[in-house]
Amino acid sequence: SYLGFPAGLSGVELASRALVQADKFGASIAVPREAVALRRDGHAYAITLDLRDVPLAVVDDDHSKSSRELIASFGGSGYFIVQPGDRGRAATMLERRQAQLALVIPAGFERALLRGEAPPIQFLVDGSNSNSSAIALGYAQGLLQRFAYQYTIEPALRAGLIGTRSLPPVALEPRARFNPELDSKVF
Repeated sequence: SYLGFPAGLSGVELASRALVQADKFGASIAVPREAVALRRDGHAYAITLDLRDVPLAVVDDDHSKSSRELIASFGGSGYFIVQPGDRGRAATMLERRQAQLALVIPAGFERALLRGEAPPIQFLVDGSNSNSSAIALGYAQGLLQRFAYQYTIEPALRAGLIGTRSLPPVALEPRARFNPELDSKVF
């Protein structure tokens, strides 16, 4: 819980509110990151902090306009290369390290959005390279929050249906899978 929030507030909720407020005022939030790569350009060196073209396996069980728009936001971001398929293909791609993340959009995604509910979206992450996985997951969370804001909060604000203190209806809830043998291929 954080000061100023008597009812309590998680770190994820606080970060979500910060992203919404930054977007509202046209600002962005800079997050310090570890260097991903070191390049040499002539006599100078450059440190790369950003990931680009992260392979993202996508399972779209909803096949709706909303799910296609969400997928397009990932593909158009410059951070991800979308690779559609089914659950089996996504699992295989993660196991073979052909994808660093998998996005699973369940049936009923658009219906839940239209009802103002938080649709259950799943991200599976290959954690074998924890630094780049954390960065990629951060990108995914940012895109998901932007989608939620543009798709639900922004129209409701314009229509006067909600106040400016509302949060996007999509929240990331990380869960670690149990791996008693500490075998990296499980993830």
